[in-house]
Amino acid sequence: MVELGKREVEAVILESRPISCSRCKGKLFYIGSGKYKCERCENEVMDDFGKVKSFLEEQGPCAAAIIAESTGVRLDVIEFFLKKGFSEQNIKELNDV
Repeated sequence: MVELGKREVEAVILESRPISCSRCKGKLFYIGSGKYKCERCENEVMDDFGKVKSFLEEQGPCAAAIIAESTGVRLDVIEFFLKKGFSEQNIKELNDV
């Protein structure tokens, strides 16, 4: 896998944001911690940050490669989160772009 630069990783993060509900195609609203809720059916979906955060909360600290394999989130995106110390506020600011 080709390692991405900061701008490319930010673009991948933005592209990973869910746009519509996977169940009913309804509009999603950001509710925090990388989670989005459907206005129509109340289904919750996660972006890459949410997937990584949820995995770490459930499994505890582990290697980035294991997180990537378990969540489907690109390794370079996970490494970017870890290097930048990404918090919910950082993700919200990126999502607001």
